[in-house]
Amino acid sequence: MSKTLNVNYVCKECGHVDIVKKTKKQQAFFIAKAGIKGILLAIMIGFALMGFIGTIQFFQEVDMNDIEYFFYGGDSDDQESLFSLGNVWGAYLNFKVDHLSNGDQDILWHITKNITHDPCYQEDGEYYYNNKTVLCVTEAIYDHLVSTIEYEEGNAQDPIRTYYEGSGDCDEMTTLYVALLASHFIDAKIQCTNVHCWAILSYDDYLIKSDIAKGYYRVTKNGTTITEKEEEDG
Repeated sequence: MSKTLNVNYVCKECGHVDIVKKTKKQQAFFIAKAGIKGILLAIMIGFALMGFIGTIQFFQEVDMNDIEYFFYGGDSDDQESLFSLGNVWGAYLNFKVDHLSNGDQDILWHITKNITHDPCYQEDGEYYYNNKTVLCVTEAIYDHLVSTIEYEEGNAQDPIRTYYEGSGDCDEMTTLYVALLASHFIDAKIQCTNVHCWAILSYDDYLIKSDIAKGYYRVTKNGTTITEKEEEDG
């Protein structure tokens, strides 16, 4: 009865209840409102179930190393800082690189082609994706950016603007570096602490760390350093 009646007044002394019947318009509004609430609740429950099921599937399919690579962008020496604020920022920057427009990707490709063609392409001009080529491209782009991009604090900007303006802070430099590698289908990742960012690439038995802002580049193979560069002013 409460769904079709309005309680106007209840006397505290005698308990009399003054009831007014709802009009058909009021009843229709009540039913519609209840229906909308029900639909919204069902949608919320559906999303919650999808998230729960997706989370279970995610942890069933990956191990901690995979999770670490996703959030941290590579190998981490400090797993306790895996979910720190810096790593959330790094994950966001990696997301931005992964979702660059086709036009931006084309511009980045032409930039890297000019940088890497002479030292890294085969004699016949065809590009081969192997250990030698990947190492060559990562180092050639590092050398170019270290010599052309100056460190400068500023607002976050896209990698192409960083390149043509010739300046940026550590996350902007690193985003540019990773984006340039991505144009060669080399999947480096941005790794950050709360105060600094650099790039990490894990490829076969190689681990490459490139820190454009500090002028540091290191390649290790199975834990052994085979190449290391450190700029005097880095």
